[in-house]
Amino acid sequence: MICTMSKTAGQKRGYADAMMLDWRGYVAEATGANVFFVQNGALHTPRVDHILDGITRQTVIEIAQAKGVEVVIRDILPEELSN
Repeated sequence: MICTMSKTAGQKRGYADAMMLDWRGYVAEATGANVFFVQNGALHTPRVDHILDGITRQTVIEIAQAKGVEVVIRDILPEELSN
């Protein structure tokens, strides 16, 4: 329910989706998608201690690793995504 409410609030402000943060203020996921970004050639994604470690997320990580891409699983601050 919270994701639906957050997405609706974001859309009313002109955004396609909303970024969900964990209770510590770190990036968790979007309302219906996992978060990945590339920084210095490595694929970064949030730790799974506060998010769903679903099959799609696991598959993206497995494919990246199979292609030789370094995968970094860590706490991500919201301001890091602007770069």
